[in-house]
Order: sequence, then structure tokens, then C-alpha cells
Amino acid sequence: PFQGGIRAITVWNGDFYFGGGFTQINGVACKNIARYSLATGIFSPVLPQSNITIYPNPAQSTVNISSPDITFQQISICNALGQTVQNHHYTSPTQAVTLSLAGLPKGLYFLKVYTEKGVESVKLLH
Repeated sequence: PFQGGIRAITVWNGDFYFGGGFTQINGVACKNIARYSLATGIFSPVLPQSNITIYPNPAQSTVNISSPDITFQQISICNALGQTVQNHHYTSPTQAVTLSLAGLPKGLYFLKVYTEKGVESVKLLH
């Protein structure tokens, strides 16, 4: 999935991080750094200081997602196996959303937040 080559690999918090000459990962723009999550099996760009806040975490019936400096284009909720269980698209980019977790069993999830800068993955406990 890397066009432009990999120059460095490291492991941090159980995920692999790649640095190199690439500007895209899986068709999403990035700034030469990508993460491979062992938990989800997903490659995603690493956004420098994206300031995405999710609360409450752990969440009960809803979760709030916000950022003062980036806008959301899409948010996907993935289960611990990396399967998408909810997908939310925004026709007008937004900086704050509240998502319902109704119907989702309790457990570990990953929010994939798609922005104009790339994709950020955030852990969520429900």
C-alpha cells in the first residue's frame, strides 16, 4: 500500500509505525508516516497533533467526538476484529458530532476518523 518507499520502521504501543517517501496510504493523503494496527489489521496515516477528543470513554449510549482544528468527513466504528459496524458520512464537514452506540455490544472499538488531513484511529470502550 506504500508508493514512495519505506525508510524506517518502529513499534510503539503494540502498533507498527512506518516512515518514508510516501504521501498516500490506501488512497488517503498522509505526511510520510503511517501506522499498522495489530488489533485491527488496518493501515492508516498518522496525523500530527490532530487534537481529536472523544468523551466519555468508556462510553455508555453515546460518544462525543470533536476537534478545534480539523473537520470530519466520515467516522467509522470498527469492532476489535477490524470489521466496520457503523459508518457515518458528513456532506458538510463538521468539527463535532455525537454518535449513538445503541445496538452495539459492550466491548473494545476503534473509531476511524476521516479528515482532510487523513485518517486517525482512536480506541473506544463501550
